[in-house]
Amino acid sequence: VNGNWVAVGHEFNIGALVDDSSYDVAGNGYALAIIVTAQDGSTNTYNFTFVQGTVSNAKDMTEVGFYTSTTATTNANNTANGLDVHSYDDTYDGNLKFIVTVPWYTDLYSLEAYFEVSPYACVFVANAGGSVGAAQTTNVTPNDHSNSITYVVRAQNGTEERYDVEVHKTIASDDNSLIDLYFHELEVCSVIVSNPLYDADGVAVTGGYNVTVRNGQDVSAIEVVFTVDATATVTVGGSTVVSGDTHDFSGGPIDFVVTAENGDQATYTVTVVFHAESSSYKYYYKKITAYNIPPALNAGTGISLDPEVVIDQDAFTIDVWVPWATRLHLTNLVATFELNGGPGYPSVPWTVLTRSEDTQYPQESGVSDNDYTTPIAYTVWDENCESVEYFVTVHIIPDETTGISCFEFGYSDCEPCELVEKIDVFAKRIYVTVPFSADISDLAPSNICLYSSEASIKPSWDDKQDWTDGPVNYTVTAPDGVTTAVWQVVVENPACTATTLWDEEPTNDVTGETNVTIASPSGIVAETTGGDEMIEIDTETNTITITYVHGADIDHVQMYWDLPCNATICCTGAPCVSTYIDFTEGNGCHTCIVTAEDVTVTEEWTICLVEEDYVEPEVWTESVIVWNCDDSAAVWMNEPGTVWMVEESFVSEIMYYQAMGTMAAYEDGIAILGSAAGDH
Repeated sequence: VNGNWVAVGHEFNIGALVDDSSYDVAGNGYALAIIVTAQDGSTNTYNFTFVQGTVSNAKDMTEVGFYTSTTATTNANNTANGLDVHSYDDTYDGNLKFIVTVPWYTDLYSLEAYFEVSPYACVFVANAGGSVGAAQTTNVTPNDHSNSITYVVRAQNGTEERYDVEVHKTIASDDNSLIDLYFHELEVCSVIVSNPLYDADGVAVTGGYNVTVRNGQDVSAIEVVFTVDATATVTVGGSTVVSGDTHDFSGGPIDFVVTAENGDQATYTVTVVFHAESSSYKYYYKKITAYNIPPALNAGTGISLDPEVVIDQDAFTIDVWVPWATRLHLTNLVATFELNGGPGYPSVPWTVLTRSEDTQYPQESGVSDNDYTTPIAYTVWDENCESVEYFVTVHIIPDETTGISCFEFGYSDCEPCELVEKIDVFAKRIYVTVPFSADISDLAPSNICLYSSEASIKPSWDDKQDWTDGPVNYTVTAPDGVTTAVWQVVVENPACTATTLWDEEPTNDVTGETNVTIASPSGIVAETTGGDEMIEIDTETNTITITYVHGADIDHVQMYWDLPCNATICCTGAPCVSTYIDFTEGNGCHTCIVTAEDVTVTEEWTICLVEEDYVEPEVWTESVIVWNCDDSAAVWMNEPGTVWMVEESFVSEIMYYQAMGTMAAYEDGIAILGSAAGDH
C-alpha cells in the first residue's frame, strides 16, 4: 500500500446508509471504520485494519517451456515452430537447471519462453559476464536459445537465484519404410510378394511389391493399404497420398515415394501381376489338411498337450477338443494349419486361407489369433478365386472331477493313539476318527479338500452333522455342473487303549525310555557317568526300576507320570488322586494300575526304587595256589556281587592295556583284549 489513501469497495443491504468517513492513516497500521445504518435506525460498525505484509524471499522457478500462444499474446516464433509446452518435456535435474526438448526443425534463435516463478518475484536474463540483464516477461520476451541461457529470479526482498535453461532438439526420424501393403477388398486369392532394397545401413531406399491377382481382374481402381512411420509422408506422381487411397494400375506399375522426417526418400514400385489362365494348379482341390492349436503358441490358456483334432474332408468341418480350463481363453487362440491339394497331389502354392465374415481376414499359420467362442468359418482360396469353406468348432472337454483329497476336523493326535483319516477314492468312502472327548453328535469338519477348486460339495464343509447316527453322504458336483459323486463318510471317536509307561520302544528286554520319573525331592535320581538318569524298564514284567542317590529320603516321593492319551494311574500306598508314594514300605516297590482312556483296558506296572551302589568292592581269599579254572578257592567280599577268577598273566595284560588306554571292550565285567582274549 503506497500513500495515505485506500480505495474501499463495499456492498450493503438495500435502503441502508453508509458512513466511511472515519479512518486513520497516521496510527499504527491503516485503520478504517464503516458504519452501516439500517432503515429502522439500527447500526452496525465494521472495523478494518490493513497491515503491511512480510517481504517475500521466495525465488523458485518451477516450470519452463514454450507455448504456441496465450490469451495475453501471440507467440509468432513459437507458433511457426509448432511448439507447445504441453507437448515437450522440461526436465529439472535438481541442480537449478532445466532441459527442454523441442522438435528437430525448431528455430532456436528467437523463442518466447514460458516460465512460472514464486509470487512477487521478477525474472531477468544474465549477461555473458554474469551481470543481470534484461527483464523477462513470461511468454513474451524472445531470446536466443541456441545456447544455454541463465535466468535470474529476484525475490521481493532482493535476493536472487539463477537457473540454467538448455533447449535440446529431437533427432529427426529416418524411417522411410513402407510395409504391410495390400489391395483392400480385392479378391483374397491375390498373392503379394515384397522385394524391397536396402542400403548399407539397412535403410530401405527402393524396392517394391508384386501383387499377383487372378487373370482378368479389374485393376483400374484399387484401394491400396499400407503402413508408414507417423512422421513420414507418401507421394505418387508428386501428389501426397495416404493409406486407403484408390489407384489405377491399368497403366502399369506405380511408384510410391516415402519421405522420412529427415528428408531421406525411398521409392517402392507396386506391380500388378496376373495369373496365367491355364495354371496347372487350377483344378486341384482346396483343402485344410492339418490343423492344431499347439500349447507352445497358447501359453497360459490351459493347453498343455496338442489337442485332439478331427478333420472331416467330406463335411468340411474341423473339431478340436481342448481342456476345461481353456474355456476362459477362447477369445484369442492361435492355430497352425497346412493347405495343399489333397492326398496324391502336390501342394498348391497359391492357396490362401481367410476367416470368413463380412470381410475376409487373411490367416497366417502360427500367427493369426481368433475367437473360438462360437464356431468360425475358414475359406480356402485357389489362384482363380475358387473356394471352399470349412467350419472349425472348439469343444471344451468337461471337467468331471469329483474327488476328495482330505476330510479334516482340526484335532491333534493323542500319543500314542493316532487319529485316522482314510480315503478310498475307488469306493468313495471316508473313515475319520476324532478324540474320544469330541462331541460327534454336533460336529462339522474344519476342512474338506476337493480335487478341483471349481467343484462344489453338499452339505457344506461347515455344516454340523450328527455322526452318531452312522454314515453321512456328501455329494460332490464336478466343475462341468453335471457330473456328481456321492461320498459316504463315517466319523468315530474311539477311546484310546494305550496303557504303556514308555515313550520309546526298548531296544532290548530291560532298557528303554520311560514316561516315569521323580518330580520331588529333586536330584535324587542317580545318574550314569554319561549324565543319564538311571531308570530301567522291563517290558516283559512291566517293571520300572529307578536308582536313587544313597541317603535320599524316599518316604514322600512325588512321581511324574507322562500317561498316554488321557489314561489314569493308581498305585498302592497312595490314593489315586495323589502322586506322592512312600517307597520305604516293603521292598521299595509299588504296584500301579494304568487305566486307558477306554476304561475297559487296564495294565499293571511295578515301580521300584533301589539305592545306588556306593560301596567300593573288596575281594580277598586265603587260598594259596589255584592251578586251573576247575580248582576251588575260598573267596570273601564286602558286598553281594560276582567274583571272577582269571589267570595271573592276563591280569597283568589288563593292567597294561588299561594304562595304555586301549581297552577294547567289556563283556560281563571282563575286559576283552581282542581275539586273543578268547583263550583266557
